[in-house]
Amino acid sequence: MCDPIGMIGMAFSIGSSIMNMQAQQDLYNKQQAANDAWLAYQRRKAAEESARQERMHQIADVARNQTLDKMTGPEQKKAQTEEQQRVVGEIATMTGVPSEEQLAGDKALQFGLPGAFQNVSPEAKAGYYQAMTQASREARQRIANLATVASFTSSENNLANRAGNLFTQSGNVIKMQGDMRQGSLGAYAAEKQVEPIKYTMGGGGGAFGGIAQGLAGGAGRMIGAGMAGTPSV
Repeated sequence: MCDPIGMIGMAFSIGSSIMNMQAQQDLYNKQQAANDAWLAYQRRKAAEESARQERMHQIADVARNQTLDKMTGPEQKKAQTEEQQRVVGEIATMTGVPSEEQLAGDKALQFGLPGAFQNVSPEAKAGYYQAMTQASREARQRIANLATVASFTSSENNLANRAGNLFTQSGNVIKMQGDMRQGSLGAYAAEKQVEPIKYTMGGGGGAFGGIAQGLAGGAGRMIGAGMAGTPSV
């Protein structure tokens, strides 16, 4: 006949092995799930960082290209002409030099009014207005020459100031985006240091495995005591 105590011990030993295998399989499944979650997290963070870097790079690139577009020959010439015209208008306003339209209006008005010109011959009137027109034209030409020089070097919006302002503005945008990119990379470096959750078995196979091992050990002691003919302790 088979020894009942031996069978109990064997059953406990087999049960302990089965529970230990189950605990190991459960541990493996949990660790695999944790590793998969960590890998998905790292891939998501890498994609997010790549998108951030590309977005900030594009902002800086747009600022740089906009400045370069405004520094082309045609754009420079357009800006210089506009500044020259603005300076001409300011000087003409300050000096009171009449425009061609104003001169034409003055002529029509003076010829049609009585007064000092009423007894002056048409030839004299024509000579007077011709001289006045010529003087005004020469004054406007000098103003235009002065405005041309000023638009390159000394006026408020001259080409030198314009170029400096454009490069300063784009430089500020590029620097800010560069700083933001460095900061984002620093944060991403910290995110990459995150490790997956790590599972370990406690007590040589978990709590359940430990109980099984204790039961198996107790059964073994009972078997040994029975074989020795002494009561178990």
